[in-house]
Amino acid sequence: IGSAADPEFSGIGNSFLRRLRFIVSFYSIIDLLAIVPFYLALALPGGWVDAHDEYFRMLRLLRLLKLDKYVPSISLIDDVFRLKRQALTVTCFAAISLWVIFSGILYLTEYQDYQNEIDEVPVYGCDEDCTMADRFTNYFASAIYTGIALTGDYPIITYSCWARVTCFVMVIAAVGVVAIPSGLVASGFTEIVQEKNRTDNVERAGAAAGDDWYEFRLVELQNEAPPNSAFGPAVDNLQFKVNAFLNGEVSVVPHTHVNPHTFQCGSRFFRVFMMSLIVSNVIAVLLETVPEIDKYVGNQPGNFFDSFEAVSIFFFTLEYGLRVFSARKNLEALYSPWVYCTTFFGIVDFLSTAPWYVEQILLLSGIAESNDTATIFRVFRIFRILQLEDFLVGFRKIDNVFRASRDVLKATGLMAVIIWVGCGALFFIFEQSNPNFRQCDVSIPLRTKHDTGCYDFESTAACEAYYGDGMCVQSSFSSMPDSLFYVAVFLGGEWGLVDFTWGGRMVCMFLCVIGIALYAIPVGTLFESFGSVIGMDGEEEEDEDEED
Repeated sequence: IGSAADPEFSGIGNSFLRRLRFIVSFYSIIDLLAIVPFYLALALPGGWVDAHDEYFRMLRLLRLLKLDKYVPSISLIDDVFRLKRQALTVTCFAAISLWVIFSGILYLTEYQDYQNEIDEVPVYGCDEDCTMADRFTNYFASAIYTGIALTGDYPIITYSCWARVTCFVMVIAAVGVVAIPSGLVASGFTEIVQEKNRTDNVERAGAAAGDDWYEFRLVELQNEAPPNSAFGPAVDNLQFKVNAFLNGEVSVVPHTHVNPHTFQCGSRFFRVFMMSLIVSNVIAVLLETVPEIDKYVGNQPGNFFDSFEAVSIFFFTLEYGLRVFSARKNLEALYSPWVYCTTFFGIVDFLSTAPWYVEQILLLSGIAESNDTATIFRVFRIFRILQLEDFLVGFRKIDNVFRASRDVLKATGLMAVIIWVGCGALFFIFEQSNPNFRQCDVSIPLRTKHDTGCYDFESTAACEAYYGDGMCVQSSFSSMPDSLFYVAVFLGGEWGLVDFTWGGRMVCMFLCVIGIALYAIPVGTLFESFGSVIGMDGEEEEDEDEED
């Protein structure tokens, strides 16, 4: 209805044609694919669409692509390929050549390998006494396993002698070369996103690598006095003293955000005490999980760990409250309690303390009958190790890094989610009935003349329906959450499973060629921004020394 007023179609004079143009647009097709199958199944019960309803429901995941309209990511891929066209042409040719050559060599060394035994692979035609030869039945099958190996992961190691030599050469000469195109795509994607946001950065005077709104606001406030408290001079004075006690006396260096801190004796003692308390808390969390130690201390309410936790909470709460109270006089909090509370480490300080109070409320209300039932909240204690950021300068840079990487992380983070969920859905569709991952009760034969054996059924669900619940089990890709778990592992570069159907093999190749590289961009961006922030501070410190 509203497409007639959509600026994207404003060049079309006729409102009817605008609506027609919207219907055949990319985002309209996504909506139709997600909606139409539902109505078809409703209108034709028992029909083909209704029978394959579980597959059509997966089309709803395509709606993730609509997020690209708000945070451009997928639409930037063609820009990336144009930007890196020449380099990609050369490196892709080298990578494909190496892939083709090593696939052939690996096939020649393994297609008659009847010595190295493997698990049953019924989808490849072997139910018992399977060997590596059953995997490398043809060149194309070899190309799949070679592609995985060229990503640097070797889930298969039971090779023949000459195949091992081939793998050794691949590790030395090929893995790095094949990774270059993926790296180029990743770097190109980052460059495109940064270019699109460069205009905003140029508008800010003094923009530098790794800078963001926080750094510029920090420089702006350095020559300004902290705001006065609404409760009078006495509270102002107290806030100044608390801030100096917690954060030290700050020596402002004009036009930079390098502000040296000087601590008095009492401040130094408090900092050492809090550092020791944080480290002790982390150690206590680890020791409490050891059954022997927990039993020795006494797993009863009020034991040593509980008492130590209560004392620790007192000091952590006191420190958190003091930091919020004195934030109005803390330049690094931009003179704002809200800024402190919403920074990465302000949230860490809160998460390190609040769960204890939630646990006590649950115990007092009777929702949790014992401390053991509230164990989940104790896991949050491990966050306290991040509280060291208040005492170690290196940790403080992490918050700046996240701010500096914000724009790229939004785009690449969406890209990573789309790849993860999309490939997870495809693996689920192709592999949920893969007999290679099917396990049946020992009483069920593998194959029968009447097609009632474990591997005869088209799906694990059909096998279970025939023999009863629990008799046939799909060990992998049995559900979307299960599939998403495996894909998350694959995207980390680890291939715990490799014996896929041909559909799964195609998804596997996509991940090997480009998926892993795109998924890794957010991590690479964080490393790059961390280097930029550290390098920027180093340059400012050098300038300060030269002025002195």
